[in-house]
Amino acid sequence: MKPKSLNHPHADPFQHFMDVLRSPDLPESSISFLQSCGRPLHLARGEAAELREQEQRTAIFVSEGAAKLVGHVGADREQIVAFCFEGELLILSVTSHTPYTLQALTECRLLAFPAGDLITKVTEATSSAIVERTFLALDQARDAS
Repeated sequence: MKPKSLNHPHADPFQHFMDVLRSPDLPESSISFLQSCGRPLHLARGEAAELREQEQRTAIFVSEGAAKLVGHVGADREQIVAFCFEGELLILSVTSHTPYTLQALTECRLLAFPAGDLITKVTEATSSAIVERTFLALDQARDAS
């Protein structure tokens, strides 16, 4: 499958997020709140986003591209924790023991949320979509090992 250009209709990461995960029951007030707390990130190929300074838990929606989550487990030692692709939602628990970076494998557009805010606002309305994507990510991680 040919990678999509970053000029396709999902150039707005928040709109893509809503297209993929929105439930018809999500109130307009929740949509506005999420739009205000979502932080768009653009990473060039090979660029890394430091996640150490983020909230305790961060939700990252991959609007376009592919990235890998890398844990830095020692001096000059890295461990790839996950691969993330377009349309996937990654929820991270960042600890002080292991700093993480999200490194772009291709040019990426991402949307980062404080996970607590995301979960609070969308739990009832979109819980099935989020849970389904979480299980899909877990299944893919198991298949890769």
